[in-house]
Amino acid sequence: MNHENAKCYPELPESLRGGKLFPLLRFFGPGAIIASVTIGSGETVFASRGGAIFGNIDRGRRWLRAPLVDTVGSFACVVLFTMAFMILGATLLHPNHIVPSGLQLLSVQADFLTQMHVNLLFVYQAGVFIAFFGTILGAYELYVRTTHECLRPVSIRVRQMSISQLRPWVVAYCGIGGILIMWLGGNPVQIVTPAAILGGVFTCGLWCLLMVWTDRRFLPESLQMGKPLVILNIASGLFLTGWGIRGIIDFVGAL
Repeated sequence: MNHENAKCYPELPESLRGGKLFPLLRFFGPGAIIASVTIGSGETVFASRGGAIFGNIDRGRRWLRAPLVDTVGSFACVVLFTMAFMILGATLLHPNHIVPSGLQLLSVQADFLTQMHVNLLFVYQAGVFIAFFGTILGAYELYVRTTHECLRPVSIRVRQMSISQLRPWVVAYCGIGGILIMWLGGNPVQIVTPAAILGGVFTCGLWCLLMVWTDRRFLPESLQMGKPLVILNIASGLFLTGWGIRGIIDFVGAL
């Protein structure tokens, strides 16, 4: 068998072999780790498959610790901050009948900090800027790869293109389209709502269900998910798909 094109994992640096959180984050960076899990067709899954076939199972498992730690930590932070903003909104905004809307989707939440000290406004503004800057910086690279992977099965031309060849088209589409929406006075809530229902709930549910199929179809038994993880994926997939369908029905009915 010709192993010249086989994927082979490099040896882990000494600092990463213990699986500690902070060495992993220092080495990879949170953005790089979360991107490694989300982009394209799930490169960690298929790279692990190649590693398993050519004798790198243990090494592949060690490399997967990084995205595991970062994903768990990232989504724990999402849940924590979501709960905090919901509680603060109900406590501070609701009594004053203030609802973030229009172009004031983020500015009124500054009251959460300024009630403690007026100078904390700058801390809130810096946090908002960093969050959006990081998202925009990583989103273009993410969109290029998801576009490439989504169109490859249906387009021979895209299948033959490299990432670098496709990047200008995707970046131009996102950049020019976004600028046109802002210039034409598009409502962010009306734009994001259908995208969130379809892309953030419904298709995420389908993704969970398809990951179980992908796991059983492409991975060797030694790298397949255990029963608890399979059950959690199926339960999450059914829940998100069901609520996505409900959201689509409600959205269409309100038009």
